[in-house]
Amino acid sequence: MTLAGTDLVRHKDKWAAGVKEMREVFGRLEAEGYTRESQAVWRQHWDFQLYKALEVQYLSGLEMINKTLPEVEVKMVFRQHRLQYDPPLEELRIRHVKDLLNTFLGLPLRMKVRRAPAGHKTPNDL
Repeated sequence: MTLAGTDLVRHKDKWAAGVKEMREVFGRLEAEGYTRESQAVWRQHWDFQLYKALEVQYLSGLEMINKTLPEVEVKMVFRQHRLQYDPPLEELRIRHVKDLLNTFLGLPLRMKVRRAPAGHKTPNDL
C-alpha cells in the first residue's frame, strides 16, 4: 500500500485519491455482482490497512506540524501609549488553531477511517 509511505501533511491530495480509488474498487465489485456481505472480510482487511497507514502518517505529522505551518508575520507597534503586537496575540492564537484544525488535526475525521480493531486507538482518540 503506497499510502503508508505518503506524507499526509504534504500530500493530502494523494491520500484522498488513494482512498477514493479503494472505494471505487469496492464499488466496481458491487457492480459486478459481489455483495457487500461477500466483501466484508476483504473490506475489513483494507480498512485496517488504511487505518494503520493513516495512524503512522498522522503521528509522524503531529511530530512535524510546526515545521509545516506557514510563517506568520507579526509586528510590534506603538499604539495607545503601549507596545502591542499586530495582529493581536488572541487573533494569532485563533488563526493558528483554526489552521491546525482545518489542515491537519481534522484529517482522520474527513478521511472517514474510523474502524480500528479491538484494542487499538484510532487517531481520533489520540
